[in-house]
Amino acid sequence: MKKYLYILLVIILSSCQKNIQETLYEKINLSLGAKDTMTINITEYIEFDWDSAFVFRSSISVERINEIMGIDFKDTKGDGLRILFIKNQKVILYDFTEQMWDTFEFRETYDLDERIFFLLPEQGYLRFDMENAYFYAEREFADGENYISLDLLE
Repeated sequence: MKKYLYILLVIILSSCQKNIQETLYEKINLSLGAKDTMTINITEYIEFDWDSAFVFRSSISVERINEIMGIDFKDTKGDGLRILFIKNQKVILYDFTEQMWDTFEFRETYDLDERIFFLLPEQGYLRFDMENAYFYAEREFADGENYISLDLLE
């Protein structure tokens, strides 16, 4: 009986974990305080060890993702925005959302729920390392909710 209770507890706890977007939103929003914009180093908001990260637009195929990253990544979740953190050439964290937009205006038009988003360049993906993880963070407001956009500083 204890074995089943333990398994149930593990399932409940794992289902309560926040995804990386929710975690980033909460921490960056707290840092912004009363300000609407600031420059951030995203490494200060991520509590695990990583080498590089990628954010891919939903239109980028898994085959193309593997080509860009140079590692074998398996994905069966379908179309959506993918955020991957890499350590020693292995995906250590993979976050998926059915987010299908790349600009805040698009999000407003389709009334999607995500509260943080990465502004992606025309190529459809973003790559950043721990050494170049500086973003311009901007709080935006729509539909009674705060949202934060992140734009990688070059």
